Amino acid sequence: MWVFPYNGRDNNDIETRSPGVIQIFLEIGNDASFPKNEKNYGNSHDLLGEKIGGDMDDWILGTLNIPSVTAELGLQEQYIDSWQIKDKETALQIMEENEPWLEHTYQKIGCQVNLKPVYYKS
Repeated sequence: MWVFPYNGRDNNDIETRSPGVIQIFLEIGNDASFPKNEKNYGNSHDLLGEKIGGDMDDWILGTLNIPSVTAELGLQEQYIDSWQIKDKETALQIMEENEPWLEHTYQKIGCQVNLKPVYYKS
């Protein structure tokens, strides 16, 4: 499951606050392969029935204008009391199951960093 930013309001106003970003999220959500074919994405109200605000994604998108979501990895039954990976095999399985949508996202957005050479004058 991954949760869109700006969840502290009854009606998520992501399109008003960050025009065009919702389309990026929806395209990735519709086109990527998620674990066990579960396409579970949206705002916190749609996914959990709750308003949740103050997430780091709010700041990243609102301040830096970088599309960002909260990815909830692992199995729902692991969240009963507190989420904890019990062994390295489970951790590897979670990573392998989530790799396809992460790779799809990387391919979709392409390289966004431009590094210029740095030299020192003596």
